[in-house]
Amino acid sequence: MRRITKDYGNPPPHLAKAAEDYRNKLAKGIDDLDVNNKRYQCAKKSLESIYNGKCGYCEADYQDTGFTRIDHYRPKSKYKWLIFEWSNLVCSCERCNTHKSDQFPIPDESKRITSGIPANSDCRADSPALLSEKPLIVNPELDNPYDFFKFETDGSIIGKDNENRGNTTIKVCKLNRSRLRNRRKKQIDDIVLTIKKCTERIIDILNQFPGIKLDKVDHLLSFYKIPLDDLMELSNPACPSTFTLLGTYMEKDFECFIVSQLPENDQTRYLVRRAYQLFYKSKPGE
Repeated sequence: MRRITKDYGNPPPHLAKAAEDYRNKLAKGIDDLDVNNKRYQCAKKSLESIYNGKCGYCEADYQDTGFTRIDHYRPKSKYKWLIFEWSNLVCSCERCNTHKSDQFPIPDESKRITSGIPANSDCRADSPALLSEKPLIVNPELDNPYDFFKFETDGSIIGKDNENRGNTTIKVCKLNRSRLRNRRKKQIDDIVLTIKKCTERIIDILNQFPGIKLDKVDHLLSFYKIPLDDLMELSNPACPSTFTLLGTYMEKDFECFIVSQLPENDQTRYLVRRAYQLFYKSKPGE
């Protein structure tokens, strides 16, 4: 999951018109809306652009996880009046959308809001009224995913917050399904393998010139530039790559995700640690 920025005050015109039409019907005492109404599909292209072609929950791209779905963060079966609410629509892959279905757990069922008026300010996902429910599913548009999830080197994702929102989201959307876990593991392995090959090249040079000491080889560490650039790009939420949250963890806990996966010898690990130290210092703003 990556943090998504959406302008709640600027919904697609057709979506805003659908919400307004529904509100006018309710004002006349007419409530004949079919909850399977597809008029909210007009928001699909806008959502796909905002979500950069990735699922709002698992962060995989749609080509790999099935068709694009528009997920109602608060399900339309329970929150019918939010069916056209721009802030309630999340771009989702087919699998996450299917697993989530109409699940929307909250800590206290007595606090669940059961009615509302379309296009009213209380319909916005960031309104005090809706936030008072304290939803247990992490919202990529309102929450910082880094506060709720962390990863292990086998590609597993686990919750880390005290309110159990991370683990609830993982369970509801099945974010540890084998295909996702394997793809996240491959992301780690690909960086590790490239760094390992770079290290082997440097060690070959050192073997050819045994007079060179390890603490004098900084000029050789440019071999690592490409994989370290790739790693930094993976941690950028704006990049087109998948699993940028995992990329953030790979960057921040380089020792665990990269160094610990390399052969256990002092020469290899020294070179990689030194390369990362120099590269990180050279980043703008560091």
